[in-house]
This record gives sequence, C-alpha cells and structure tokens, in this order.
Amino acid sequence: MKIEDTMNGFDVIWDLGRRCTYECTYCPPHRNNKISPLVEFEELKKSMDFLDRYVSIYEEKRGKPYTKRKLSFTGGEPTIHTGFLKFATYIKETYGDKYQIGITTNGLFTRRQAEKYKNFAGTISYHAEGTPEEKKLVIENIKFIKHWQVNVMFHKDYFDECVALCEDLKKEGIKYIPRRIGDDGNDESSIRKGYTHLYTPEQENYFVNHWRKKEVDSNQKDLEQEYINSMKKSEKSLQDEIDAIPEIPKKSWPRKEKQAEAAVNIGYEAGLKEIEESLGTKEEAKRIAKEKQSENAKNVEIAQAKINGNNVEIVEEKINAKKVEIVEDEDKTTEVKVPDLGTKKTKPDKTDVYVDEPMYPSLMKDKDLSKRKSTGRMCCGGRDFCVSSTQQPEGRLETYVDNTNFYDYTCLVNHYFLYINQETRDIYHHQTCMVNLDNDVAPIGNLDNSSEIIERLEGYNREKKWPVISCPKTFCGCGMCVDKMDKSFDIKEHNFGITNVELIPNIVKPMERTRTITVRNRMESIDDRLYIENINAR
Repeated sequence: MKIEDTMNGFDVIWDLGRRCTYECTYCPPHRNNKISPLVEFEELKKSMDFLDRYVSIYEEKRGKPYTKRKLSFTGGEPTIHTGFLKFATYIKETYGDKYQIGITTNGLFTRRQAEKYKNFAGTISYHAEGTPEEKKLVIENIKFIKHWQVNVMFHKDYFDECVALCEDLKKEGIKYIPRRIGDDGNDESSIRKGYTHLYTPEQENYFVNHWRKKEVDSNQKDLEQEYINSMKKSEKSLQDEIDAIPEIPKKSWPRKEKQAEAAVNIGYEAGLKEIEESLGTKEEAKRIAKEKQSENAKNVEIAQAKINGNNVEIVEEKINAKKVEIVEDEDKTTEVKVPDLGTKKTKPDKTDVYVDEPMYPSLMKDKDLSKRKSTGRMCCGGRDFCVSSTQQPEGRLETYVDNTNFYDYTCLVNHYFLYINQETRDIYHHQTCMVNLDNDVAPIGNLDNSSEIIERLEGYNREKKWPVISCPKTFCGCGMCVDKMDKSFDIKEHNFGITNVELIPNIVKPMERTRTITVRNRMESIDDRLYIENINAR
C-alpha cells in the first residue's frame, strides 16, 4: 500500500509545556500537570531563527514550495503562558504571512481572551470530564469563534453527550472531529491505566459510520483537482500557478475517470440507505437516490471539463441530453456490523465474516511484525490523503484507514512535521512517531544545540544523499496521512517530488538495537529529578 499527502504543507507542533487548567483522567502525567514552568517570550524568540532555517532546508528539496507553514502551539494548555501572545505578534511582524499561527486549546478561557485568539487558526479539544460550568463556557467559546475545528474527545462514559455535541456542531456549521481517546494503539498498559479507551461495538459503530460518510464525500472529490489546488497554492506568482497545471504526470490523469465512477457508485449506495431510512419506502428512496446520483455524475463531468479546459456549456448540454443509467445492486445496501475492539474484520468471500484476532501489540510475540493488526484511525485533522495499491494503482482519496501498522514502510514524515518540546528543549520529527533519521525512536537534537541539526541537514545536501525513515513501529498515530509506502513502491515517486537529492531508505534495526528516548521518558526524568530535589530540601 502507498499513502500520499495531498496538502503539501509543513506543520510545526510547538509544545509550550505541560501546565494545564484541566486534570483529565485519560491524560498521562507526561502530558499535563500544574507545576511546569511558564515559558517566557525571549526564550521562544531565540528558537525562531533555527526553525525558519530548518523548514527552508526541507522546502528547498521539494519540487513545489509548501502551500503553508503552520506553527501549532499546544501543551498542556498554551493560552496560560504569559509570553505566548507577545510571541505570536512577533512572528506576524517579523515573518509576515510566511507562517500561519494556530492554537490547540481546551477552550477554557474568558470572552475577552477569545476576542484575542479568534484571529488565529485553532482547534478546541472538548473534554467531557469538565464541570457543567466549564463545559458551558467552552461551548460558548466554540460558537463564538466558529471557524476553529473542534476535536471532540469521545469519552466512553460520556459517549452520548459527545454524540449530541457533534450533532449540535453539525447544525451550527462548525467543523468537528470525533476523536478516540488514546495514542498508544491498543497497548495493554495504556488501557489499564485509562489513557486509552476501549469502546463497545455500538460505540465503534458510530466512528465507522462517521468516517464512511466522510469517505463518500472524499470519493466525490476529484483527486487530480486536489493536487492542482495544492500546487496552485505553492506557486509564487499567477503565471507559475497556470504553468503548474500541465506539469501533472500524464499517467495519473486517468484517475479522474476512476474517481467519477467511484463517486457515482458510492454516492448512490450510501444515499439509498440514508434516504430509505428517512422515508420508510424503498421505491421512493431508489427514485431520489437515482436523481442524486445523476446530479453527482453531472457535477463530476463538469468539473473534469473545467480541468481539461473544455467548454463547460457544451458539456452541460450533452449531459442534459443523455440519460444516466444506473446499475442497481441490492446487496450493496446491506448494513455492515462492526466487530468489538480486539477483533479484525476479514472478508474471505462476498459475505461479511469477522475472525477474532488479538490486536494488542504489547501482548503479541510473533516474529513477523509487518503482519500485526493495529486499530484503524482517521487523520487527526480530517484531511484527505491518497491511497494506492497494486490492485488500485490509480489511487483514491481517503480520510480513514482500517489498519495503521506500517512496519518497514518507507516514510517521509520528517518532510511534513517538526515537534518542539519547550519544557525538555528536545526536538523530534513528530510528537507521536518520534522516529529520527538514524531510525531510532529519539530526538533529532535539542534547542541548545540546534546549529548542529542544521549542519547535519546541510551535510546531506552537500552529499546529495538523504536518509529516509523505515518505520520500526506496528502502530501509526498522527502523521499517518503523509507519504509512506511499502517496499513494492519507490519512495522517490510521490506527489510533490524530492528530485535534487538521492533518497536512501534506512534498514529497520532489531528492537534491542533501536535507541528509545520518548517524550514520556524525558518528562519522567524531569519529574524524577524534581522528586529527588524535593526530598533533599526537606
């Protein structure tokens, strides 16, 4: 399988520290507390020169400039840091529109603060464990800011409340993501401590149905148009935007026809079921679904005409003059049940059969790590990515994959993400992946020696050889939506091109030889030091 990014952006996740206004039971100590120091403006300012040079080095390697560079401040709770707003203003004044500033917050702040934050991009995480007063204030801020995304953290014990909130947000036109709780896969220890939630089959069904509907929406989009949009955004001038469109490889253009066919078929199948449930009569549902399908087919053809530069009016006349034939398949509208967590759905034939297979990586002793099954998940931001396989080489847009074990896949996550932990001063390629270019699960360096990180990257440029991560893990969290592929694909052949250096995939090391220095390890070492200091102070 091959997953390719369609957005062509670079995201910097900047963790300002663990101090938080909440104490959620599912948030482990290495992610929140009440005592971490508040970060100061001057301290943040020192890191921006390194950050700007770092992103520029990666951008220079690409066939197209990044469509955006985003700084996403998180924690803990980033809004409690006194130097944050001053630093955000400094970035705007110094770098202009070069960086988009975003905040990931719990939304527990006053209306006066909301007025200041609303000009940024942002995400509010809704936590159902808050008090009624706290949750009321958060919802008020969500509806006041409106254009921010909401991550609804689906607590297994407050599931109905979370569902109701999502329905309310949908009516308000506010983008939301239903988020499972837990970034550790199905790790037994994380489940036992409550950091990862296990959901009932009915609750799992909610997630699957939500992302199935999103998948229908994705399939109704034209894949090539998604790439064109991203390419246009990355150009420096209007002329460059026009010149960029023909540069799409010719072999990829047949994807439009496949996308049109998929959009029509999937739209009809999903629409028929939904309409039938609301009307109660199958015949009327079929009639309306056919009309919707016909309209969708028309829209796809018109979109293709615009892309190809054809006369849209002539195309519309031809569409209106011909009859759209629909092939009905009764079996396709049957409801698919969702297995309980801890099982993996397999389909040996046309019927839906569930075979119980353990899905706890921490309990599995098999030697073939690539065959371990891992829980499916969506992109954290709900964005589309392109999925290809040997069976479907033309690719399709998705927002969800049902197995996130990418063991030994080559991965370009470092070309899209950077994670800075201000409290430990460590720098990682990604906050949950944490794999570096030595193929260890460890930082790439520290804010105090950031010049050495730059020198290492510039050394790769001089040699014109860049190492590529080969995933040593059996579960992928955030970061699953960017370029990664199994060994049947060539990592050099991806959407936005890294052409002026040679890409050399790493070899996955045995776990006993893989250095592991995680964010959690580093936070716990700080807590251990503070504990000893407190004992000595008594």
